[in-house]
Amino acid sequence: MKLRHAAAFALLSTLLVGCAVEGRPYEMTAVAPAKSAVYIYRPYGVVGSVVEPPVSCGDQSTSLGPGGYHRLVVDPGHLRCSVHTELTTAVEFEAKAGETYYIRESLGFGMIVPHVHLDLTSSDEAEDEIRGCAEQ
Repeated sequence: MKLRHAAAFALLSTLLVGCAVEGRPYEMTAVAPAKSAVYIYRPYGVVGSVVEPPVSCGDQSTSLGPGGYHRLVVDPGHLRCSVHTELTTAVEFEAKAGETYYIRESLGFGMIVPHVHLDLTSSDEAEDEIRGCAEQ
């Protein structure tokens, strides 16, 4: 019986580790003075690990796996980033030239599919979380 539990645990551990995004580790890149940078990132989590809903920011979009991030370069001005699953969630802000912004994507339990949440985070908080993410 213990052997079955150990085998099941080993298989589950392998599957969970294999869900993380593989790519270049996070590296802060300077933004052009006339543009704004937006990092959308998703810290690794088991909940919804197979779900990668598209996140739209202005006219650009990306899908992130657990432990992934994507850098968007946008024109300064009003920016709306949103994601839709069972619910739609969005963040809106005024992007300023030469500034960098961070949006955390997190998933929670939903009725049919996980609910996705977007949060505009401070650079201090984001820098700690995004270090464990890989470019996607």
